[in-house]
Amino acid sequence: MPSTLLTHAVVITMDADRRVFSDGYVQMEDGLVRDVGPASEAPTGRPWTQVRDLGGRHVVMPGLVNTHDHLSLSVVRGGLDELDRLEMGTKMFDALRVIDGPASYDGARCSIAELLLAGVTTTACDEFGHRDRPAGVLQACREMGICTLFGRATMDSTDETVNSQTIPLDFREAPEDAIARVEELRRDYDSPLIAVHPSAVSTMRVSTEMMRALSEYAAAERLMLMLHMGADRDEQAESQRRYGKLLVEYMADIGALESQVLLAHATWTEESEIPLLAQHDVAVAHCPESNAHEGDPISRVASWLAAGLRVGLGSDGANTGNSQNLWETAKLAVYQQKTRERDGLYGSAELGLELLTLHGARALYQEHRLGALVPGRAADVICLDIDRPSLAPRGTILSNLVYANDRSAVRHVYVAGEERVRDGELLGYDVEELAARATSASATVMDASGFGRDVMAKSRFRWVR
Repeated sequence: MPSTLLTHAVVITMDADRRVFSDGYVQMEDGLVRDVGPASEAPTGRPWTQVRDLGGRHVVMPGLVNTHDHLSLSVVRGGLDELDRLEMGTKMFDALRVIDGPASYDGARCSIAELLLAGVTTTACDEFGHRDRPAGVLQACREMGICTLFGRATMDSTDETVNSQTIPLDFREAPEDAIARVEELRRDYDSPLIAVHPSAVSTMRVSTEMMRALSEYAAAERLMLMLHMGADRDEQAESQRRYGKLLVEYMADIGALESQVLLAHATWTEESEIPLLAQHDVAVAHCPESNAHEGDPISRVASWLAAGLRVGLGSDGANTGNSQNLWETAKLAVYQQKTRERDGLYGSAELGLELLTLHGARALYQEHRLGALVPGRAADVICLDIDRPSLAPRGTILSNLVYANDRSAVRHVYVAGEERVRDGELLGYDVEELAARATSASATVMDASGFGRDVMAKSRFRWVR
């Protein structure tokens, strides 16, 4: 494996003391961070694979951690904008029937390129729908070398009372079949960079039997249980109608919070449920952009953090988050909490940096190996050019990284010590070709699902052919 020495950079370690070296170095070897410190103490005389003198013009920091995504869905980017929630669900199921393995592969490669170029080195992702969709996404993750915690999602709810929570018959499967599919993907794709986990599409879209089976399997195999919770505005009411309990109360009551649990969104959970989430050490993937896209309330991030919850940031899929730029996600997350708390003093850009890195690692239960430039952790490292206009002046670089950053400032990206981006270019791939393949796959999906006709029909702009 390569050994790399980065020198003469502002090094933001995100370690326990939050040390920042104004002129520092980072040493990477065997896929791990070996050492960090002042540049004057950098090791010499070693047969490095690469020595990069950054000349005092770069920030070096941990790679960003994305805690929620649907990588394949770049193929329907823009197709779900400004749709009624019920209509969106119907159209999404239509699309999911035709987003097959090849379309998922092309969509995922486009999303991964966007993530890597923005400095994201780890992403969580869950996928459901067409049987071949997960394999298409996992193949793209393996080839492009991004660290991935993948949830193979399932659903089986047969309750037909609330339209937004019902599932078409052809998407339903039995618990034993869902777990068998997770097992199959684990055998085929688990590696040092990829881990497959069980996932439920959402709390109310799986039966109690299914949720218990997934939870017990996750606990037995020491895996995460990944699921959407509180993403739909009527989900709480449906939980109380079916079970007489709030969402978190229901999950605790059936024993489904005993494993490591990662909740996507949790927007519509209640303040009264937070102590129960904290008691079970539950993690939340906060997705402020996709929440805003749907017109949902600002989530209780300040309360979650105050209670000690594991909270990271998620871009969500390009179907609702649209962008895969986690920098803008961090800015929005901090700004929205100022608004929610009605306190301009709440939070800081430093909180944004924590959410992007070590808090994200905690949300994925990976704080022992990700999220900080600490000896022994993964050499997931990014370098940003601080001479960009958006990052000036240098004296306020921590603020500028979160509140003013342009992702084009990301120049070099390493995942487990392997260089994936050099001088702002994705190594080994033609990004124009990746975009073209995703566009071609999108055209097929849009045509087969009827999405394309609907997108054109609702536009107020006059298209001239």
